[in-house]
Amino acid sequence: MKKHPSPSDDMSDEEIVAALRGKNRKLQDKALQQLYQDDIIRHTIMKWVGNSSDINSDDILQESIITFCEKVWSGVYDPSKSKVRTYILSIANFLIMRDARKNNRRDNLLEQEQLSNPDNPLLTDQGIDPEELLESKEEREWIHKILAKLGKRCQKVLGLWMLSFSSAEIAMEMRWTESTAKDAVKECKRKLRELF
Repeated sequence: MKKHPSPSDDMSDEEIVAALRGKNRKLQDKALQQLYQDDIIRHTIMKWVGNSSDINSDDILQESIITFCEKVWSGVYDPSKSKVRTYILSIANFLIMRDARKNNRRDNLLEQEQLSNPDNPLLTDQGIDPEELLESKEEREWIHKILAKLGKRCQKVLGLWMLSFSSAEIAMEMRWTESTAKDAVKECKRKLRELF
């Protein structure tokens, strides 16, 4: 059974940062152990993750602490501006949101793939009215025609935007600056509105 350090053994935020930046392996291990065993961090992450089957709270905890250590070593983290626990939880929150967005994109892509396949047995096995299916197929064809008028660039930009990509992520995907990506999203949305 793991022995949890008593409160009197706990290191302060400054001591944790000094230990992580220092060369003393024992102090580094003690600091890391304290972070991994921090019940508030662990339980908060578990609460945020909830019952999600796609996001593992232990993975989030580990990645959050690794990211925190990298920020300490690179000098980005400043203990005078934020408490260690708060900083780690903000990293965890970002990672959970990132993973949820990825899972949402994956689900959206699967759904789009299923709906665009006219031979998909799921569409007919679920008791969908054939007239509704025909109407939705006609609507999809109409939407595809409109999107074709936008051009490949706008199709890709709007596709990424519809999958909840941020401007920064669109910029990375398209190899643009973030401001170029924001402008492209606005311009493509304007063009799309004009076509309707």
